[in-house]
Amino acid sequence: MNWIEDTLDNLDNKDNGRDESDFNKIIFMHHPIINPYSLFSLDMHKCTPRLNRKSFIDICKKYDVDVVLTGHTHENKIYDEYCNIRKGSEDILRFVQTGAAEETFMRKIFVKSDQVTVGPPIHVVEFTKYRALCPVDLYLVDSAGNYVSKEKNEIDNVYFSSMTYSDGYEEKSIIVYDDIGDYNVYIEGQDKGEFSLQVSDVSLDKYEIIEYNNITIDKGSKANIEIAQGDVGDKMEFDSEGDGVVDSQISPSNTSVFYSEIPEIIILSPVNNDEVKDDIVVKGVVNSDFIISIEIRIDSGEWKVVNTEDNWEYIFSINDLTEGTHVITARIWNGNVYSYDSVSITIKNPVFLLVLRAFSYASLYSFPGSGSTRV
Repeated sequence: MNWIEDTLDNLDNKDNGRDESDFNKIIFMHHPIINPYSLFSLDMHKCTPRLNRKSFIDICKKYDVDVVLTGHTHENKIYDEYCNIRKGSEDILRFVQTGAAEETFMRKIFVKSDQVTVGPPIHVVEFTKYRALCPVDLYLVDSAGNYVSKEKNEIDNVYFSSMTYSDGYEEKSIIVYDDIGDYNVYIEGQDKGEFSLQVSDVSLDKYEIIEYNNITIDKGSKANIEIAQGDVGDKMEFDSEGDGVVDSQISPSNTSVFYSEIPEIIILSPVNNDEVKDDIVVKGVVNSDFIISIEIRIDSGEWKVVNTEDNWEYIFSINDLTEGTHVITARIWNGNVYSYDSVSITIKNPVFLLVLRAFSYASLYSFPGSGSTRV
């Protein structure tokens, strides 16, 4: 704690208990200071540093830290110091968790002027992951009889991993990165107790979590999930005696689906094919949880930056445009993808503008008897 405070205090080369520099401050650490959810416990402080937790938060606030980036939970969450869910674009101290690299999650962090913006989680590879909490064995068998387990790895792009925690609980995982055809995932009891299975099915447009929680199992009991044509399904077959006879079918305890956000931008006015005779006031709205930029242009001109508010407005001078048809295009960027909207308008210069332009041309010439030349 002394080191982190001394480091922040001396960013301005002054050891005076405050930082007067203009640095943006981002802290990287593994364990999340704010962690209200754990797969293993409802205790909000489970797997969270406890001893110096409040002192660390106080130091971050004292020295105006922008963002604390963490991992460990494999969750995609952004919290404030009170465990409230917040947006990455908010100008407050944010505690950020992001999914694991093995699950191909990433975030873009944007540093601009005095603002640090945390982008949404992006997953770049499709996969399905099965995560079981012991006392069970976990293994996968494809339609050709090839195995992936703790002892065997006979299928390309399918991997087994395990981790033992300090309380003795073991987590076992199988992750499938490729289309391997039809297959089955088996859970086999090692001892009497309860197990939970979490299935994460991730494509480029959605993230689905299927949970089977607190299922009673004996040594030798077996459970099976059948995956056909890429469909994870919504049933677990359970053989309580381990004799090959299915005794029951278990439905998921919980299913959650999160869709990858595609931001939306709409030009409200002018409307398509409007005739315009004065400066063009373009108004619009956006629908996005995360906005990096809103820009607008006419035809193939330069993109102009617009305020990043849900309701936005930009004014083009009609004097910069010729008569005829023009296309107004607006776009929004959420750090991952652009979305666009366009309208066509027709410029019809009013009489007084034509008079002004005629006068501006005439003013280039000398007027007899004036004794001067207008330029």
